[in-house]
Amino acid sequence: MDNTVYTIWLENCLGIVCRKSKDIINSFESSRHIYESSEIELRQAGIFSNNEISRLMNKNSLELAQRIYNRAQETGNRIISVLSNDYPKRLMDLDYPPFLIYVKGEIPKTNGLKVAVVGSREASMVGRQTAFDFAYNLSKFGALVISGGAEGIDSQAHRGALQAGARTICVLGCGSENSYNKKNLPLRREITLHGAVISEYPPDAAPAERSFPERNRIIAALSDCCLVVEAGFGSGSLITASKAAKLGRKIFAVPGSLDNPHSEGSNMLLTAGAIGAVTHKDIFKWFYPERKTSESGKMNADEVDKMKRMKSRDTAMDSLFIPEGIDNENHMPEKTVKKRRNNSHYSDAPAAENIKQTAGKSVIEKSAGRAIEKPVINAEEDSEDKTRRPKMSTSQKQKNRSIEELFNEEVAGSEKKISGNDKKIKNNLAEMLTKNALSVYDTISGTPIDADTISNILGMEINVVLSALTELEIYGFAERSGVSKYIKNQQ
Repeated sequence: MDNTVYTIWLENCLGIVCRKSKDIINSFESSRHIYESSEIELRQAGIFSNNEISRLMNKNSLELAQRIYNRAQETGNRIISVLSNDYPKRLMDLDYPPFLIYVKGEIPKTNGLKVAVVGSREASMVGRQTAFDFAYNLSKFGALVISGGAEGIDSQAHRGALQAGARTICVLGCGSENSYNKKNLPLRREITLHGAVISEYPPDAAPAERSFPERNRIIAALSDCCLVVEAGFGSGSLITASKAAKLGRKIFAVPGSLDNPHSEGSNMLLTAGAIGAVTHKDIFKWFYPERKTSESGKMNADEVDKMKRMKSRDTAMDSLFIPEGIDNENHMPEKTVKKRRNNSHYSDAPAAENIKQTAGKSVIEKSAGRAIEKPVINAEEDSEDKTRRPKMSTSQKQKNRSIEELFNEEVAGSEKKISGNDKKIKNNLAEMLTKNALSVYDTISGTPIDADTISNILGMEINVVLSALTELEIYGFAERSGVSKYIKNQQ
């Protein structure tokens, strides 16, 4: 049996996004080795919890892995495991790289500059045009544009690259065959012909609460730098910027009007130390200071070496801070200071207050960066309605609230927008799931429940329950809540 099937099995047991992936990759020679290991050998590895060992000893789930493998073949998804020579080496920069990725199309092989172009879904017309222009010109001069395929800035970035006759990479937070964001399906198909659509999720996997923030880490890892075109205060692109910063990537942001709520997040990045970018030339100048912008963005051997040296330096957001004792407003242009003081909306903005309170520390790490660790945050799922910005109060309590808290407020409940009626779901479940999985689906709800409790309720053996839960996770009908509990993920 193909080792890829064993890798899919491993993901089914431990979760598609596994925080222990790097330790596992370094400790075992292959997924098949894990499959064939005894319980004693798994315990001796010192990596797995008791619950994880129970899952790994459940060999029956190999059948589900084979079904996913076959589905990928049917839909033209190439599966690239971490052991493959074609696996993007940049993904190994991540704390927990994916065990495998599903690829439709061809990942462009280039030594040129790789730029993540990200921003808000609810971007303004000016923001959308700006994203298109940046991507078009970056691509024209040899850079590879990477984005997330969402509405707004992402879509325009991909279109700009395609219009330039270049290739582009789209990283999804769901399976490539899932109907989420139907409006962009034609764009995805076009990208597969001129680049690649990438996902760490199986072809039919539905988007879940954590999948978009996790998707952002892959966008960040594949890039040399991250350009935030237009981002509101609660935009998921701030998560991408934070992920990129932690990986040592350079952060650029397009300045926006202080009166434009869609630019509040990108302006915050600039006050934190991101590099302002007005045209594509600003990005090329930083990476190629001695080269004319009209020349191709493709790097020669010396420039490739230079890029490697730059990556070894602390040149990104981890070094972006407000020095001790410095008042932010004293270092702003006079007109900007006046406008902030005369505008009640901005004078009490928690973003500015948070920056002042984090003197000598990484601003992004304290604000958007902390939100990443919270699985409840989902900044991409606002597919129906515009996210309302939090009301600003002049009270000290409101001033002292963190960006993380406000971020949570803005996106709270947004996952419900992709939720549907449970009955409608069940009409399609019978064709997709096994009988055991259907029984478990009827048992779980929005309240976290562990496998042992489900086993007692249904009178099923624990291994059968674990296998059914894995099946529900793969198809997006259930997700983990905490270490060993599960909740229903209604579609």
